[in-house]
Amino acid sequence: LHGRAMDECPSDPGGAARWMKRQREARGISAGELARRASGLALADGVNANYSQQLISLFEKGEAKKLPVWMKYVREAFAQYDGETGRENHDSPVTRGGYV
Repeated sequence: LHGRAMDECPSDPGGAARWMKRQREARGISAGELARRASGLALADGVNANYSQQLISLFEKGEAKKLPVWMKYVREAFAQYDGETGRENHDSPVTRGGYV
């Protein structure tokens, strides 16, 4: 991915929602697949989570008042996907070790 598609996740909920949708669509993965991946990463981190396609879709509508705590697992899921597919993702906050 090139240009703004790989910039950091914004800290405001509306911007983060647009960013997440752009990132997901650029990779060609469904909201359900993103939810599954994020849930798996959360569970591996000791968080009992079962994120759903509906949760992802609702957040992507951009109406959230605050950034959800599960957003870090979404970023990790994108980085994991990029690692599996060989995508270059040097600008990702995840690959630099940072979180929003």
